[in-house]
Amino acid sequence: MRKTILISMIILFFASGCNKNKYNTVPSLKYKSVSSKELRNFQTIQFRFTFTDKEGDLTDSLYIIEKVPHCNYNGPVISFKLPSFPTTKNIGGDILFNMTHNDFPVQCFGNDTATFKFFIKDAAKHISDTATAETIIIYP
Repeated sequence: MRKTILISMIILFFASGCNKNKYNTVPSLKYKSVSSKELRNFQTIQFRFTFTDKEGDLTDSLYIIEKVPHCNYNGPVISFKLPSFPTTKNIGGDILFNMTHNDFPVQCFGNDTATFKFFIKDAAKHISDTATAETIIIYP
């Protein structure tokens, strides 16, 4: 099931000169967009994030929590492996996360109105702020 998830990472290296203030010891993850607010059977949607990390020591996973308030479902923290990428100090870029219907099936009766929360962490166990995506309707 998790093998169907495609995670791609586009690393954009920023100049370390005048941009040093943008990088913190704690990694940063910011939600940018999602390709659709509906997820139907056999469909894939894509979440886009930006990230930065001062030490360039991100671990190998993107962590996700699914919440479905109308049936009190709070999913476990699930990790999805990031592809390997060159690590340097003061690294930043985009993370593109592709999710299929099979990866997060309906948890309640009928449609799920789900919220997904994402975070990353580094080797020193610093955890980024939680990036919360827009509400997604998951159809059975």
